[in-house]
Amino acid sequence: MNRLIIVFSIIIIFSSGVYSQENDSTNFMNVINSLLGRNQPKLGFMSQFAAEVKDNGNNTTSEFTIRNLRMYFTGSAGENFSYFFQGNLNGTFSLLDLKLMYTLDDHFRIDAGRLKTPYSVEYLRNDVHITFTSRSTVASTIGPFRQLGVQLNGSYLDKKIQFTAGAFNGDNAVKKNISLFVGRVLLTPIKKDENDHAMQFEIGGSTAYTKQEDDFTSLPFYGRNHLLLGGYTRFSFKDYWLEGEYLNSNSDNLKTREGFYVDLGKKFCSDWELIGRFDWFAKYPQWMYQISRKYIGGINYYPLKEIKIQFNYERDQTNKINAGYLNFQYAVNFE
Repeated sequence: MNRLIIVFSIIIIFSSGVYSQENDSTNFMNVINSLLGRNQPKLGFMSQFAAEVKDNGNNTTSEFTIRNLRMYFTGSAGENFSYFFQGNLNGTFSLLDLKLMYTLDDHFRIDAGRLKTPYSVEYLRNDVHITFTSRSTVASTIGPFRQLGVQLNGSYLDKKIQFTAGAFNGDNAVKKNISLFVGRVLLTPIKKDENDHAMQFEIGGSTAYTKQEDDFTSLPFYGRNHLLLGGYTRFSFKDYWLEGEYLNSNSDNLKTREGFYVDLGKKFCSDWELIGRFDWFAKYPQWMYQISRKYIGGINYYPLKEIKIQFNYERDQTNKINAGYLNFQYAVNFE
């Protein structure tokens, strides 16, 4: 409760500076900003409210749920330093991201703090911008996810070449040490630009490595190491796009998990998207083999910049479950 009071106190303080109608250049917030050389934070808020219905052939369940309730603020200190704080307000308050950033030049930036590790393209997308109401099975299962660490970001040729490499504690390790190393690269050899090219092609990959068993508590560990590998590609032409990502986990050169998704989508009437997905995931324990197959269809509608309405129909072919999701999203200044 005390954390929530602190959070909302910060919002009120910064909002008073943002919305102040004082024209006097010596007002309190201007003086503080001048002394500290800082820009006022930009506040963001995102909420997702959903209705869900599931049927397994024998029983039907339905419920309303708050899928997400988040706030963030970001700002800068001088020309090179910036920060990004994000918290989850759904239930009890929890800190998701606390990222401090230093821009070295036009090509390089250093990030430090608690942040998303650079593994998997879909996982790195903000919840506001993911295609369906939930991420794919593989992106939700395989990965280091959020950790404490430092990473270097780079880009060249108008971001046709992007890469990130980082070293992290391994957030779940019993004995804390820098044991987890993660990197990714994304290439865009054909890019839509100001000349109104209708085509874009992206291809990339990511990897993560650790010798610490507790760095990936949800993945099997056979003795010496974890190695995660992944590949991604996306092709878009005018209002159509085809996108896919493959991820796997290995321990002592034995595959333990793997999966992929393939999306085919189309934008129409400027405010609508129609998307289909095939979601495949497999587990390879030493004593068992399990496969999951899902078919998902989705319609996204954007009546306003801040509002997204999503309807998803999901067929879990493995467990013979049909599910429908209707998600209402409201996001202000959310990145």
